[in-house]
Amino acid sequence: MKQFISFILTLAFLISGCATGSKDVKKLIGSKKNLSGKNLAGSDMRGMELSGFILTSANMRGCRLDKASLEGSDMRKVILASASMNNVKARGVKLDGADLQKADLKDGDFRNSSMRNADLRKASLIHVNLEGADLRGARLYGADLSGSRMQGVNLTGADLMRAVLTGVDLKKSRIINADMSGAFLSRADLEKATVSGTNFFGADLKGVNIKGARLKNNKFYFSNLSNIKLQGRTMHSARFNGADLSHADLRKVTLRSAEMNGVNLQGANIAGADLSGARFVGSKLMRADFSRANLTGASFKGADLSDADFSNANLSGADLSTTQLRRVRLYGAVMVGTSCNRKYRDLLISQGVRINRINWVK
Repeated sequence: MKQFISFILTLAFLISGCATGSKDVKKLIGSKKNLSGKNLAGSDMRGMELSGFILTSANMRGCRLDKASLEGSDMRKVILASASMNNVKARGVKLDGADLQKADLKDGDFRNSSMRNADLRKASLIHVNLEGADLRGARLYGADLSGSRMQGVNLTGADLMRAVLTGVDLKKSRIINADMSGAFLSRADLEKATVSGTNFFGADLKGVNIKGARLKNNKFYFSNLSNIKLQGRTMHSARFNGADLSHADLRKVTLRSAEMNGVNLQGANIAGADLSGARFVGSKLMRADFSRANLTGASFKGADLSDADFSNANLSGADLSTTQLRRVRLYGAVMVGTSCNRKYRDLLISQGVRINRINWVK
């Protein structure tokens, strides 16, 4: 019954002439540039010159605007849900508070546009140019931004849950207090970006470039960071619980008091890193290289360190009491006040570790 009623209403809408053809639209517009609040739903406006128009709060649901020019137009709070806007020219357009749900904006030019608090849920923004755009507070849940150019974009407070950002250029962007949980960011370029207070829960960050990025107080719980290169980076208040950091390059990183519980660091290179006070409870650290690392006060409770290399590492005050240490290398390691299971006493002695100040536990 609901489908039948919807069909009747749609048919009545079309018969009434609301779905306006391009010629009829041109007649309707004439020389007017102020179409604020007008009902233009379903109109065919392909290729039309609409630069500088005032279309605030207009109803343009389902409009066809492919290859249209909207540069500098005021389209705040416009309704463009399900509209087709392929290859539009919209530099400097104002779309604050606009409804663009499920709109198709592929290959459009939205450089330096303002989309604050715009609703772009499940919109298609593939290969869109958004350089310098203001997307603060925008809703981009499930949107597809694959291959888009987003240099210098402002995503402060934006919702990008489950958004697709594969291969996106986000150089020098601002991603502050945003929600990127479940987002797909593989091969994205975040060089020199400012990323702070952002939630990456379950996000795919494999192969992301974060060279020169400023990273602070972000949550990477259960995210995919395998093979990521973080060499020499300082990350304040980082939280990686449950994340996949296998084969990551973490040489000389500073991650003091980092939350690394349940992480997968198999085969990762952490040589010379400062992980003092970090927690690795229940983590998989097999074959990881911790040589020369500062691990003072770190907790490895329930972690598996089989075949890991801790040569010349500082493990003073660390907790290894319930840790698997099969075939681990500890040559030259400092273990003053370290808690360790007594069953590994012979292993440590065989590698020349001074054991007189170790806290042995059963």
